[in-house]
Amino acid sequence: MNLTQIPVVVNQQDLNLLINYAMLETLAGKKEKGVERLNNTLSFSWLTESDKALLENFRNEFEYYQGTGVVEFHATRDFSILTNNPDSLEQVFKNSSYQYQSKKYRSTS
Repeated sequence: MNLTQIPVVVNQQDLNLLINYAMLETLAGKKEKGVERLNNTLSFSWLTESDKALLENFRNEFEYYQGTGVVEFHATRDFSILTNNPDSLEQVFKNSSYQYQSKKYRSTS
């Protein structure tokens, strides 16, 4: 699976594109490829110390990322409505297909 066109790094302006691409790889479950891509770039002789620090920072973040990728992005239909009048919500949802759970809170003022 190719996410997008792999960025070619030839100058400092391309570093952000590379970091963004490595981030996409990490989130897509291909963490090793993203980390390897950043490690390879760290060997470029024209990198400044701040460039290296930036790449190492992101490399370390991606390397220790514990997520499994796209599994973490799932749709949910849960939502919360805060109101001072929960009885009005009961009327709205009474005849709908939504299941709701009413939580009544006491005002502290």
